[in-house]
Amino acid sequence: MNFSSSLRTRIHSSQPFPYLWVKHSSQRAKARYHNIDLLVSWGLKVLEYWNRQDFSLISTEFIIDRETLFILRDELDPTCLKKLPLLLGIKTPDFISFSEVTTKKLGRKLWKQQGKLISQAAELGRRKFFEKIGWLLNSEKELHING
Repeated sequence: MNFSSSLRTRIHSSQPFPYLWVKHSSQRAKARYHNIDLLVSWGLKVLEYWNRQDFSLISTEFIIDRETLFILRDELDPTCLKKLPLLLGIKTPDFISFSEVTTKKLGRKLWKQQGKLISQAAELGRRKFFEKIGWLLNSEKELHING
């Protein structure tokens, strides 16, 4: 599926998306092919946001829940996976408090080794971005053809 058809199928699914700054610009009903540059520009801006890896505009919260454990099931070593359920239900307002809480529970050594993976899986802004806009990541090469 190419970028244009993927975008058309996603337009309706992203309507209730509360983060309007990341929502694509609407196309006019006439001569849609004339507006493709606007959509490509929007796609490139969204990809730039992804590449920065800072999702604080969407949410600054971190949580260890079942989804976090599911995401990490194949990524972490067995020692860390055994300790991670101790953190189940912990929700923090930002990365600093998240790293403090998890370091206390897991230990400095384990946090130093696995902290980046754990925090990425627990970052709510990243999850929300990927849930709504993740499909665009598959179109990155297509967007850069003429750029």
